[in-house]
Amino acid sequence: MMRTDWVTYGFRLCSVIRMQSTCVRRKVSCVVFHRNRPIATGFNGVRSGEPHPQTLADCVRHRNGILPGQQPNTACCIHAEQNASDLVRNTPWMGADLWAVSWTEPCEACCIALASVGVTKVYYHEPYPKQDRAKLPVGFSLIHHPYNEVLIIEAGK
Repeated sequence: MMRTDWVTYGFRLCSVIRMQSTCVRRKVSCVVFHRNRPIATGFNGVRSGEPHPQTLADCVRHRNGILPGQQPNTACCIHAEQNASDLVRNTPWMGADLWAVSWTEPCEACCIALASVGVTKVYYHEPYPKQDRAKLPVGFSLIHHPYNEVLIIEAGK
């Protein structure tokens, strides 16, 4: 049996982790790697202990017609990349040679958060609207990597 490449492995992990998202608009996940080993994961969702929106009508951004990429300070969910980078912070891996896979192209704030813990490149599947690549941290790269595999997870196997 041939093993898959590490980026595809990362997207396979992301495809499962994003199911944990509590956001009713978009399911996003992120996996941070050190030497091709996953060391942190994150998914988007409300802060721990806060009530989870059950429908789009519960989402403040949806009710107010705020599109993805606009007014990021109005989001009630924490981004997947922020959650993953928070797990890396203050660990032995912080500042090491890190890379990540994110289901969605990270916003500017998430690129900065990932770069601040040592991530130098992020592979992403879905483009994020209104992304301004001119503001990326120095030495940080985003790589669009379409992922078209469908995973079938069978219970008990």
